[in-house]
Amino acid sequence: MFLLNGQVSIFTHTWTGPPLLFVHNQRCGGTSVNGRILDNYREVTCKFGKAISGEGEIGIEQAGALLRKGKRSLYLGHFFFGFDRLLGRRLKVATNFRNPRARLVSTYRQFSMPGQSFADWLGRNPWHENHLVRQLAGPTGATGSTLSEVGAWIKARPITEADLDAAIRNLGEVSFIFNCEDLERSIIMFERAYGTVPLLSAMGVRRHAAPVPFEPTPEDERLIDQATALDERLAEHLRGRYDEQARRFAVSDADIRTRELFAKVFDSVGILKAADAPMNPPTVSFPVIREGVLRALDELGADDRDALMALCERNENIRRFLA
Repeated sequence: MFLLNGQVSIFTHTWTGPPLLFVHNQRCGGTSVNGRILDNYREVTCKFGKAISGEGEIGIEQAGALLRKGKRSLYLGHFFFGFDRLLGRRLKVATNFRNPRARLVSTYRQFSMPGQSFADWLGRNPWHENHLVRQLAGPTGATGSTLSEVGAWIKARPITEADLDAAIRNLGEVSFIFNCEDLERSIIMFERAYGTVPLLSAMGVRRHAAPVPFEPTPEDERLIDQATALDERLAEHLRGRYDEQARRFAVSDADIRTRELFAKVFDSVGILKAADAPMNPPTVSFPVIREGVLRALDELGADDRDALMALCERNENIRRFLA
């Protein structure tokens, strides 16, 4: 689950669902999804682009080699739809989405250089135009003999109406959708769809540097409209599919409240901030953190405490932590 001064080791639950490829669209909550999964199913997961399980930095070719050989059950990262099929396999596919305008503006605010205009940033990073369509349209017609070359082709090419049509068709083969604007509910639905343990984490979420302020000009608004036009149309289909999914895996407000209580209790003593190891080694000792969490639990009302403890009992990592 997490490492605190070396006193708590990672416990990996057993994945019982089918192999899954997560087509992670940037700035749509995917990093939070990845973190929840990795904290509970690390040993069966390939995280494209991140160091995992002592394997070092995993690039697209290495991820492809693991997938080709069936070495993992979960493949998380900025994959494109059809990545698995290029390797002769057909996995279940999950993806994520967000309001396209909000996604594009968030990406600019996070990754632009100080003083860089929106127009200049977008001109230098054209792959952010209609990014959802780009990721879900797939590699049909791609040039290149390696996965890296195919990925570069997808990143560089202009996106057309034909790509939107392909993305909509491919969406029919996506088995699960995370909605960034309804993320906790999405995660609970994922647990029910794939029979996982509650994806609880004491690691917190990835923290970026403070984004640059942005007041779009009329010209910026025109560019945003142009760069998200096809994504907006695809997002309508994604929202429709997500609503169907929400009706199938009904999540109550009480379920959401219990997850919010979990975050509040564990964050009450700074555990979410303290446990960012190895990038930011924790300075708070494990006994102090555990004592603080137990004290926060005692301060809850009886009903809230009972609901939260029942949730924690279903996750071996958290149950061990509280024992």
